Amino acid sequence: MISALRVSLAIILVPIGMLAAFFVCYAVVYPTFWVANVTPAGKAFQVGATIIAAATGFLLRPRARLKRHPWLAASLLASSLIFIVVAVTAIFTGLGHF
Repeated sequence: MISALRVSLAIILVPIGMLAAFFVCYAVVYPTFWVANVTPAGKAFQVGATIIAAATGFLLRPRARLKRHPWLAASLLASSLIFIVVAVTAIFTGLGHF
């Protein structure tokens, strides 16, 4: 079970980590735009992506930590899947407006 959970978290970490890295780089390069024009919901979404990526990476690093906290890993996996569904829905909704 632990190895399946570890693989699932690793698969989820890649897209969310890339999305979080994009958000962080964008906020660092264009801080005035991020502060002035990104809605509070967008900021919360970006901060949430960064927290999920950091927590998943923190949990995956040593094997013993994952064995001690399987409920945390399962909740991270569930929240990551929800996050990806919300992100994909928002992207396709936004693309439909063109």
